[in-house]
Amino acid sequence: MYDNDVWEVIDSYFEMNGLVSQQVNSFNTFVSKAIRTIIKEAKHIEYRKDMGPKIGGFNVYTVEFGEPRMLPTPIYSENNTTEKITPHVARLRNLNYESELTLDCRLKVVEERDESVSIVRDDHEWTRVKIGMIPIMVRSDFCSLSHMETEQNRIENQECMHDQGGYFVINGGEKVIVAQEKMADNFVYVFKSKAIGKYSWVAEIRSNADSSSEPPRSFKVKLTNKSGMDTVSSEDTIIAEISYVNAPVPLVLLFRALGYDRDKEIFELICHNMEDHQMMEVLKGSFEGSVGEYRSQEDCLVYIGKI
Repeated sequence: MYDNDVWEVIDSYFEMNGLVSQQVNSFNTFVSKAIRTIIKEAKHIEYRKDMGPKIGGFNVYTVEFGEPRMLPTPIYSENNTTEKITPHVARLRNLNYESELTLDCRLKVVEERDESVSIVRDDHEWTRVKIGMIPIMVRSDFCSLSHMETEQNRIENQECMHDQGGYFVINGGEKVIVAQEKMADNFVYVFKSKAIGKYSWVAEIRSNADSSSEPPRSFKVKLTNKSGMDTVSSEDTIIAEISYVNAPVPLVLLFRALGYDRDKEIFELICHNMEDHQMMEVLKGSFEGSVGEYRSQEDCLVYIGKI
């Protein structure tokens, strides 16, 4: 492929997707999927109120969350009146270009006298409870301009035909969220230290479930460099850094904590080839440094819990 061909492919991509498609697609995914995921993970809020020694038992208040909904077009509300607005109107009147987010809720109150007696005191449902306003990205699926049939309709609403969107209108001003590049989750990255230091090699993975809104959790495996040389020796050990564990954990000890108590089994899981003498020599220091008093799974779990 020649340079001219490469530029033709690049030109075709931007002609098809525009310059801000990644911003618009990200916002569409957040509103249509991520908000539902966040609310689904919360499920409900429960509060237990002690009724005191005279009455005894508890009142259990449970608030359950249902389906979130967003109004199809941005609105502006004032003096009990609501009107649909466009980005141009928001700019002229110094308004927020935003839409209302609502949620179905259910409140259930149960009186628990003891483990066998439960009395439902209240069970009420509300639909479309307003929980807040969400700024709408211009030219996203939830923007009023996207619902206009032709480009001429947008021009008649004082919008530029060359404006690709990808920004918000807050108090009449255009605001942009700066995109940041980061390493993709759920991939293993291996790095060799540029300078001779405490570790010679580092492998890292940031694990994240596709259906979860929780932040990714980092897991690192590092090869120590005790010799201070640019080569791996049998004195070097492999340690693991785990999220929410304050100190590094020897790799072999981590395997034992997971239930693999035989050294040969751990060798096979790491090495895959018992004839690979070079790899076995690299792992030698890890086994010798992790034997000590921590042999059983319970001892290893206690060790990790204390560090």
